[in-house]
Amino acid sequence: MLRVPPSTPRKAGFASFLIGAVDGAGINDDTPVHELYGRYHAFSPFAEDDIKLTSKLTVNLGLRWDIWSPYSEKENRFSFINLNVPNPITGTPGALLFGGNGPSGTYCNCTRPIGTWYKNLGPRVGFAYAINGKTAIRGAYGVSYTHAGGVGGRANASTGTGQLGFTGGISSATSNGGLTPAFYLNNAPGFTYMNSAVPSYVPPPNINSATGTGFTTTPGYTSLSPNGVNFPDPYLSRRAPEYQDFNFGVQREVIHHTTLSLDYGGSTGHFLGTSIGRTIYTNQLNSATYVLGGLLSQPANPANIAAAKAILPAFSIPFPNFSTSASMAQALRPFPQYNGFSDIWGDIGSSNYSSLQLALKQSDIRGFTYGLSYTFAKTFDDTGSSRSSYGYQGRSAAQEEYSLSTIDVPSHFTLYYIYNLPFGKGRGNHLLNALIQGWALSGIVTRSSGTPLVITATGCNNPDGGTCMPNVVPGYSGSPRINGGWGRKNTATQSYAYIDSAAFAIPAAYTLGNAPRTYAYALRNPGTYEEDLSVRRVFKIYERPKFTFEMSAYNLDNHVDFNGPATTVGSSILGTVTSQANSTRDAQASARLDF
Repeated sequence: MLRVPPSTPRKAGFASFLIGAVDGAGINDDTPVHELYGRYHAFSPFAEDDIKLTSKLTVNLGLRWDIWSPYSEKENRFSFINLNVPNPITGTPGALLFGGNGPSGTYCNCTRPIGTWYKNLGPRVGFAYAINGKTAIRGAYGVSYTHAGGVGGRANASTGTGQLGFTGGISSATSNGGLTPAFYLNNAPGFTYMNSAVPSYVPPPNINSATGTGFTTTPGYTSLSPNGVNFPDPYLSRRAPEYQDFNFGVQREVIHHTTLSLDYGGSTGHFLGTSIGRTIYTNQLNSATYVLGGLLSQPANPANIAAAKAILPAFSIPFPNFSTSASMAQALRPFPQYNGFSDIWGDIGSSNYSSLQLALKQSDIRGFTYGLSYTFAKTFDDTGSSRSSYGYQGRSAAQEEYSLSTIDVPSHFTLYYIYNLPFGKGRGNHLLNALIQGWALSGIVTRSSGTPLVITATGCNNPDGGTCMPNVVPGYSGSPRINGGWGRKNTATQSYAYIDSAAFAIPAAYTLGNAPRTYAYALRNPGTYEEDLSVRRVFKIYERPKFTFEMSAYNLDNHVDFNGPATTVGSSILGTVTSQANSTRDAQASARLDF
């Protein structure tokens, strides 16, 4: 990317362009890794059988063994942080290792950044027992795994732990606001300026275990914004997300062709992706250090170090060559030689789902079929963000942020129906009967409650901390919902707030907010409702050819479902609803000829 100097005076920018004067430029060289060959290997043998123990009892047994290898790259072009290797510049834990074989301390002497987990065993057991001809009970339990984290999925799937050290480049910019160009793209004879060449750089790869290190006084490692690094936890990274699913239910034929079912369904999840953080592995500041207040943003010079020791006697610089230009907060980070530190596959999230499901279904009686179901459910998890990876008020981050899930839908109702219209089957005009017979009317109606709101804040002063979360105001009573139903008071020219901002407050500097991660004051997003209708007819032309005609209407009553409100405390639009979640009524007709 090239930029010419700004046009001061007028038209100087165009003149600079004509003579090749460059305001700034950046070169990113990814030649060694412009095409990667990431690999995952999966081997999943299984056995399953249905066993009829008696005329009334059938049992299903199964076992699956998922052997999923973690990320590898065909030519070992990956790098990662190993905390068991000392940094060659600072002597503190953490050095960048490269894939493949080579000198210890620089190469991992491996083809994968992590090992394979061989204990993904998934047993399954289920049963069905017929009490009599009209009543049956069923149940099942199973363990299953999914591809995510270090064994596949979407996050970092193609690049694994990253290619730091395999890319390079340089950036150059004017040093005085455009008065003097960074360099000239002009090699014309007689052009006398000295900086008439693109800045040079050392082509990658740069196989150096200190890559990514900064905040030191050592030449080459003085940057206060070095490249971010990725850390794959040796244990968690190889664990696939694990789910234990279970259900138990009773089904009864209440009248002819009509069954009523009552079921309990549940699921627990472990090793799920999450952003709550794992103490030191987020490289966040421990909130216990916030007692230093404004000193945290000051440079780590002798005067500030002495002032910090007076407040926090245990304070010390992390290594002898720590830069006096780096901040005091940086000195207190768990891995102070690094800037961005990503615990890429530290999947410690958990979830729990429980539901009671009621269903009434009728098979075809006089051309009419329907199904009605209702689910009452609760979903909890800790797979969101956290105010601090170290937890809050004596509780770990996982304990503090475990709350109703952002996908929790406590109430869901569905009704579907199909009715083969009885017209045209009697006596009368044969042509009219041929036109009106054979039509089928079908529809579906769904209604769901809204998901919990996630209230965050802006303006927190929590250096190198987690998500800015607000305080709930002490003594505030009742619900902060105001102005009626979501979005109902809005007009074409004015949007109203539907959350009372007085219910929340921005935390004081160097403190953490106390609002729950989700569902503060029992606030939920707007629910959803949908009603669709279809009319369909199949015209038989001959033995095989047939013509199908269908007319459908979606959102039949043309109602509005609103998107969720703005949820940032400290924003002037907190609680406002400004957009529609569903589409307006849509009618369409289709025709198809099969032959």
